[in-house]
Amino acid sequence: MTSLWRLCREQYDRILRIAGTALAERLMMPFAVLESVIIPIPVDPLLVATVLARPARWVRLTAGCTIASVIGGGIGWALGGVLGVGIEEILAMLPAAIAAPEKFTAVQAGFVEFGMLLVFIGAFTPL
Repeated sequence: MTSLWRLCREQYDRILRIAGTALAERLMMPFAVLESVIIPIPVDPLLVATVLARPARWVRLTAGCTIASVIGGGIGWALGGVLGVGIEEILAMLPAAIAAPEKFTAVQAGFVEFGMLLVFIGAFTPL
């Protein structure tokens, strides 16, 4: 148990050492922008690590990350406004292009009836 604790502590110290660099702070801002637009991985763990590594700069780090996230949200909103005009037609063609339309309709009807339970069961059902 002691060696496991030591390994965890070494990894924690290593992460804080990396998060304490200026590069981590600079990369967090574009990551926050991209996370708001396209990347489905939250920036929060990186923010926590950088704040733990540099607690004196917590206001600057959190404000910068928040502003970058809002900028990314604005970019995503603008992209949706520009690309959203034709996206409904593209999404309407997807069932026919990916799978048979009757299968898509059956899944849609099952989701209406069972909701998230259908998604949960489908995750553990082999294709």
